[in-house]
Amino acid sequence: MHGESEKRCFDIVIQSVFTINPFNKKLPNEVSEEDFLKERVLYQQSGVVEKFFGLSEVDMIKIERVLQDAMPNTNISKFPDFVSESGFVEHFYVTSSMTNRKGSFLKKEEAIFMEKVEKEDEQFKNEMNENPSFGEVKAMHRTFSFPKHSYKYFMKSFINIWNKHMDSYEKYQGIKGISSFMIKYQDMALRMRKDFGDVTSLYGISVPNIRAIKDGENCE
Repeated sequence: MHGESEKRCFDIVIQSVFTINPFNKKLPNEVSEEDFLKERVLYQQSGVVEKFFGLSEVDMIKIERVLQDAMPNTNISKFPDFVSESGFVEHFYVTSSMTNRKGSFLKKEEAIFMEKVEKEDEQFKNEMNENPSFGEVKAMHRTFSFPKHSYKYFMKSFINIWNKHMDSYEKYQGIKGISSFMIKYQDMALRMRKDFGDVTSLYGISVPNIRAIKDGENCE
């Protein structure tokens, strides 16, 4: 089911690919496809070619096209999240935490932690109101420890969710010309490394030719 989270992710993708044309002050979705292609470079963010690493110019234009006119699916409980005249965009999360039928252990433990923090904050505020101390400063500090994460869990999560989406894809009767997936990993427990020949750098996003690095492995 899509909603605000999916919309925020989609907006981030749009903002990383497109920018306002400095001359006509418009975004790509505000002009015709013909006008966009004539001045395409003026609508592109700096460094966008790297984001499309491994794709041909023709493929880049196809993806830009579906991103330009994609709109939220009016049926919010159905696949995909965003539809376009040339295809669709679907969004899903993956985790590197251990999971069970009820979902990610990270989400569960994080929710328990935040509930505890809120209760402690409320208690702390009440104590300060009842016994104010103007001559000293009091503070509280907490640390959230991530539950066990691994590349194995990451792959298991990805494969399970991908297969479910492929089932939805097969059943989908809409336009599939350009099928795009936004895959969000937000655990911040594993790091990603992309390798462009002799040049290797670390990023927090998934791109072609990428592999996950386990905690502590070449992450300087």
